Amino acid sequence: MQAASQKIFDLVFFLSTFFIVVLSGQISAEARSSQAGIIIKLRAGVDIETVVNRYKADYGTGYAIDSYKCLDKGSTCKLTISQNGSISELLQYLNSDIDVEKAVADCHSFELSPLKASYSSLSARPVVFRDGKELYERQKPFSLLGFKLAHKTCRGSGAVVAIIDTGADLEHPVLRGRISKFSHDFVDSDQNPSEVQTQETRESIYGHGTFVAGIVALAAPSAELMVLRTFDAEGQASNFDVANAIRYAVNYGATVINLSCVSSSRDELVAEALSYAQERGVVVVVAAGNSNSETPIPFPAAEPNVLSVAATDTSDLKTKFSNYGNHISLSAPGTGVFSVYPGGQFASWNGTSFAAPWVAASIALLSSCQTVSSLTATEILKASTVDLNRRNPSYAGKLGKGRISLKLAFRRVV
Repeated sequence: MQAASQKIFDLVFFLSTFFIVVLSGQISAEARSSQAGIIIKLRAGVDIETVVNRYKADYGTGYAIDSYKCLDKGSTCKLTISQNGSISELLQYLNSDIDVEKAVADCHSFELSPLKASYSSLSARPVVFRDGKELYERQKPFSLLGFKLAHKTCRGSGAVVAIIDTGADLEHPVLRGRISKFSHDFVDSDQNPSEVQTQETRESIYGHGTFVAGIVALAAPSAELMVLRTFDAEGQASNFDVANAIRYAVNYGATVINLSCVSSSRDELVAEALSYAQERGVVVVVAAGNSNSETPIPFPAAEPNVLSVAATDTSDLKTKFSNYGNHISLSAPGTGVFSVYPGGQFASWNGTSFAAPWVAASIALLSSCQTVSSLTATEILKASTVDLNRRNPSYAGKLGKGRISLKLAFRRVV
């Protein structure tokens, strides 16, 4: 069985696609995720209802506000506009409103980005196994990183890993009983963050969140999983919802946040949410991206308050798809990764999306075992890496501190 498993590990290559609502108001019966949105920043002392009531009806101008939701302080809110509404016209009115400081369209700039076509040897789809539990539990990245040894000391009890993604198969046997009661769906605004598959869902997208959750579940088996569905069935998320999910995770006790996605442009609202997390001692782990490039750097990989993770193979070589550069924090295996898949199944997939959760889980383990902050756990992890420069001379200094090693990390603290 071991020989067969190793053969599969060596031959199977795939694509990686990365990849608070504390105050909310409902005007129509149901907010539709396909509707347009506007983000407004209210002036000090202004209540959102004051502005909403002013614009909630269609006065023949072609716009109407169906619903709203606000960040935790209530001064920044997203207005959902009816499908026949005119965003540009409403933006003009809002930006002239005495109670509104600023109004901008909410962009869906975050996505679960596929590998480029030049990596034709890497499938854009996960390879799914009906019965792959043994491959999952005995996979090479798990043993290479030292998780088996680490679990003899601690298993992540008390840690909470927030997974901002496409949701998860909450009834998968591996995940059942591990899901935090604070899990949330920011797409449909409810408490059921299950993955959703539609006719528009690409095979390179479906199962992404479940797969990420499965990696964390294997690497930190006693940690709680806060599943935050922020990406829709097409693998896209609005800037507001990503910022909202980050703040929500911090406010509801996340130890570390995994964000396996990219955006082509920097967003101030998300940048503020990342700072919010850092100020409160919550580490945000992000995927470096799958373009095999140093520039341009996708957001938020270059932000100073995140851990950007590049992907290596199980021989500690940079993968042909992983981004690289001076902004990279750490590296972890991103090829031949096995995890869980919707429908009680298992799969193998590749990409920086699936390198990041190994790091997030490592921080959860270290912080729970040593009763230290996630920031301190991060520093321990950075100081305990396997050097990658000798095996990757063309990328010397551009794969972060090195490849993570729980074996080395626990030698420092146990």
